[in-house]
Amino acid sequence: MSSPTLYRPERSLLRLQGKDRLKWLQGVVTGELTTMKAGEGCFTAACNRQGKMVGVMTVHLQDDQILLEVDRSNVEGLKAHFDRYIIMEDVELTDLSQEWSIFELQGVGAWKALSLSPLPWYHHVGWKNGVVSSNRSLGQEGVTLLLPSEEKISFEEGSQEEYEDLRVANGFPKWGVDMGPEELPMEAGLECLAISYGKGCYLGQEVILRVRNFGAPPKQLVLVEGEGLVAGAEINVGDEIVGKVTSSSKEVALGYVKKKWKSPGTTVEVDRLSAVVASLPWQK
Repeated sequence: MSSPTLYRPERSLLRLQGKDRLKWLQGVVTGELTTMKAGEGCFTAACNRQGKMVGVMTVHLQDDQILLEVDRSNVEGLKAHFDRYIIMEDVELTDLSQEWSIFELQGVGAWKALSLSPLPWYHHVGWKNGVVSSNRSLGQEGVTLLLPSEEKISFEEGSQEEYEDLRVANGFPKWGVDMGPEELPMEAGLECLAISYGKGCYLGQEVILRVRNFGAPPKQLVLVEGEGLVAGAEINVGDEIVGKVTSSSKEVALGYVKKKWKSPGTTVEVDRLSAVVASLPWQK
């Protein structure tokens, strides 16, 4: 991509306030938050007691609040989950979906177009009346813009289809499509990004540690390379169904395979056509 392009990802914004917000959030997500400073952030997951994901989010830590960037389809589920565990703590959860908009500016020159210097991944800085965060989830230079809905911006816009093509090609999973409440975070390939094995107690920690200490998870999200790949198609090895395609784009797709078949270079079949398992590009 030769110039930055604006996309409108299907994401919304939640806000945490109150003096206990950081300590409380630390206890309900898989990532380590207490080592972060204002202006920093991370990608993490919220799990139930069985270690299965309730949702994923990008955390933006600020002096007086924490912003949580979440998939639009997951807003109500996460709100209900969080409300269940806000008991005596001084924590206020607010849905900013109607007041704020989220955009991504992706491609060479994204930071220059905003007259800003590049930041490490998930770090953020104020811009106009909102926030700009570093975001390389599409495998290129990019930023996420969190802005009040009345704020006007003008860049060349790309389509949702183009955005999804880039996302799938880079292997970054989407909530409700490539991951959901049936998956552990490590099954969705998020172990290296979203899980801290050195932090204190959090919901789902016991199961997640047990899986790490006593074996690999039963399935794994992988990239599948081949022709005619369609979301929902079964992945086979011989007569055995070993997985399923979750999303596809051109000659690559994302899908889950049983742990026996997750190694890059493994040959499989999708709709009777030969395909090859590959690692998720973003993890590199």
